[in-house]
Amino acid sequence: MAVVEMEEHAGPIVMWSRDLIGRQVTHLSRLVNDLRDVSRLTSEKIALERQVLNIRAIVNHAMEGCESQTMWRSPALTISMPDHVVAVRGDTTRLMQVITNVFNTAIKYTRLVVSWTSN
Repeated sequence: MAVVEMEEHAGPIVMWSRDLIGRQVTHLSRLVNDLRDVSRLTSEKIALERQVLNIRAIVNHAMEGCESQTMWRSPALTISMPDHVVAVRGDTTRLMQVITNVFNTAIKYTRLVVSWTSN
């Protein structure tokens, strides 16, 4: 536990600084992990498992992962997909990662609620 987290009666500047540092560490950790993934992909140390996938299922799973961050936010960003199957060829894990990153960026920088509907 960090020293600033141990302080029970921290002032507003310490609390703000603690939160800012926490967010930045999380962001940097994600960037480092993404760079490691890119390095592994380019050196062919990660084998992509390409298969035909229903992109609706991938988007749905990504949405589920973002719901806890958006429960009380407004206005809403609605993701609409057609009712029929939309097939893509790709790696499930990497597609989930990309779509989740897009949703998280939308949530973080626009303060929108991400919701799922179908046409």
